Amino acid sequence: MRKWLNPVPVLFFLTAPNFLIIPVSHATDNTLRQTLAGAANIIEHPTQVKYSRLKVVSYKKSNQLALKTTDRISGYPITGKLADIDKEKSQQLAKLLLDKNNYSNIRQRCLNQYFHGIRFIKGEKTVEFAISAPCNQVIVAFQDDAETKWWGSSLGNEAMKQVLGLLPE
Repeated sequence: MRKWLNPVPVLFFLTAPNFLIIPVSHATDNTLRQTLAGAANIIEHPTQVKYSRLKVVSYKKSNQLALKTTDRISGYPITGKLADIDKEKSQQLAKLLLDKNNYSNIRQRCLNQYFHGIRFIKGEKTVEFAISAPCNQVIVAFQDDAETKWWGSSLGNEAMKQVLGLLPE
């Protein structure tokens, strides 16, 4: 009976967790480029790129209406006129938005005041970005076959400044 109380194994069992290095693992999300797959071509080689500020509505409502009408971007209502973004700026935007290093991937709740809406168009296909202010959250909606697909993350502060510098006033 005393054998199971041997102090050496008991001491090892109690102290071993303090010395073991257990790697921390976590699920990694796909990058925007991975999620878009072939649709990344729409962002890299658009025929048109449009911009507008967007009104904040519930996620549920935006989700229901995304890519169904032209008066919304990623399901959020357009608050003004859609402005064209020239080719040079749209190429810079594409580079910034597709670069995985520009995303901080911080998941946080934040009170958005409005969104910046960007619509990349190539023929009949679109990829739409809603980028929140002041929270830098990015919501992307696009069609894959007949299904609306979503991707989300947060832009880092420096990338957000660069994106804002490329958008029309």
